Amino acid sequence: MKAIILAAWEWVRLKPLTNDIPKALVEVYWKSLLEHNLEKIYKFVDEIIIVIAYKKEKIIEKFWDNYAGVKISYHYQNITKKWTGGAIMGIEIKDEFIILFADMLLSDSDIQNILMSKNPTLLTMEVNSPKKYGICSIDKNGNLIEIIEKPQDFIGNLANTGCIKADEKLLEEVKKIKLSSRWEYELTDAINSLAKKSPIQIIRLQEKFIDITSLEDLERIEKEGNFYK
Repeated sequence: MKAIILAAWEWVRLKPLTNDIPKALVEVYWKSLLEHNLEKIYKFVDEIIIVIAYKKEKIIEKFWDNYAGVKISYHYQNITKKWTGGAIMGIEIKDEFIILFADMLLSDSDIQNILMSKNPTLLTMEVNSPKKYGICSIDKNGNLIEIIEKPQDFIGNLANTGCIKADEKLLEEVKKIKLSSRWEYELTDAINSLAKKSPIQIIRLQEKFIDITSLEDLERIEKEGNFYK
């Protein structure tokens, strides 16, 4: 099992914190976001691939080639290959892997739930405003039919988190994706393409999680105290 952690972004809404470091190195609860993810996943994998771009040398200098004895390698995201699909373009893995976002901190139990699944599995979260998210349409067996971005008609309330356990079949679909209408290479396009060919199981977040998108989020989380386990 491998892990891919997406850590390439600067994130303007976190300036001035990201003037000199990538978002993945912003600290919460006394550790960088990236370090929290490494701490959660290293026991379950034999290699961690960190996707880097903005201020990439800061991440390399901090972690070098291993974490707690587990190999770390780096994949550079070309600036012309924007967004989540572009982040993993060019990665070659002949094994199962899990994709994590450096700025999304999941609980131990939610990570273990997705890792324990025997099939390709997408982690989702219940949301109150489905029109604002990529929502998963699901069949009667609990498998993904399609992720629909910001649907105007109600199809459900399970939003795609982007965290997925898959294998090389997903990477083959990533090679085929084209620029979206937003001029981005989107991982959801590859996931939708894969879902048409083989089952992708849907599971739900069971615990609280941290997703930092602004300085206000950071301040709020620090005030709330450490609920993150």
